Amino acid sequence: MLETLKKYDFVAPHDGGALEFVGEAPSIDDEGEFGDAEHVEERREDDENEDQGDHEEEVEDEEDEEDERRRKDLEMRMAGLDIENADFDEIWERLDAREREEFVRLAQELDKEESNTQLHDS
Repeated sequence: MLETLKKYDFVAPHDGGALEFVGEAPSIDDEGEFGDAEHVEERREDDENEDQGDHEEEVEDEEDEEDERRRKDLEMRMAGLDIENADFDEIWERLDAREREEFVRLAQELDKEESNTQLHDS
């Protein structure tokens, strides 16, 4: 009898009365399925990781959509402009603040690369 009680995580009080459960109660996961606490926690972690992956994909999709929107916006602003023959001011006026900052940054990087190349050639 004692073996059966231990097998199912029950103990009998010394003074008699109802059996006491001393084991770990089975947990119920988010889908209502029973399991031990460890397996339920593993399933929750898997679900959280899956949710995080979904969130990262959503962020990437939103960034892709934003990039596409910006590209189309720039394309519309540059429509009808012969970029190869346009004056600098004509192009500059059609750039938004973010594009101007990026342009300056790229120009500085190019200037730095050219300076380094000239130093190495000397």
